[in-house]
Amino acid sequence: MFEFKIKNSYKKARSGFFNTPHGKLETPNLAIVATHGKIKLLNKTEHLRANPDLIIANTF
Repeated sequence: MFEFKIKNSYKKARSGFFNTPHGKLETPNLAIVATHGKIKLLNKTEHLRANPDLIIANTF
């Protein structure tokens, strides 16, 4: 199941986390987007160094 909880808030800013069947994701978070299934602007070393919590892949 999917769950979202807010840990802290100040005015319009919030931090929290998502719980999904695949794991926990802290927010706010920077996601790497893979257009057409490929990460285009980062080479392999940069991608590994970024250690992203989330990759969004558009593979249609």
